[in-house]
Amino acid sequence: MAKVSNANLRLSGYAVSEESDQIDLFVSLYSSVDEIVSVTDSETKTAAEQCLRFLAKSAEGKLTATMDQSTEAYALALTIQECYPNLDQIMIYVLTDRQAKAKFFKTRDIGGKSIKLAVMDIERLHRHWSEGKPRDELVMNFEEICGTGLPCVYVPRV
Repeated sequence: MAKVSNANLRLSGYAVSEESDQIDLFVSLYSSVDEIVSVTDSETKTAAEQCLRFLAKSAEGKLTATMDQSTEAYALALTIQECYPNLDQIMIYVLTDRQAKAKFFKTRDIGGKSIKLAVMDIERLHRHWSEGKPRDELVMNFEEICGTGLPCVYVPRV
């Protein structure tokens, strides 16, 4: 989460299609709980709004002027600024390990583009898996992406 002027911005991850005509933005609300608990609609809506602000300020070119150019967030803001006119599909997902009441929010408009907002909660994820839908395999080479391996800590089983 970051603050620009008085606006809170939030973004946890993103994916841009190879053709740069689709973008998915992700905001996470992770609680690390062992039982199913609820997340309020106001929490998920606030997270989505903060991501929308990141998108809007990036599309307008206002965000890159205020950011450190060495950050990954700057690179994404610049990418959005450059490819926004050619985007055909924009999705914002709020990802949470809690149970949400509202799974979708009203479609928003930024600069003539429709942005769809959805919540992927623990219930929706469970339903997806239990229906036998295959999981997508994600393979990442961190040395290629980040220049170094992913630091890890070994925790022995007790």
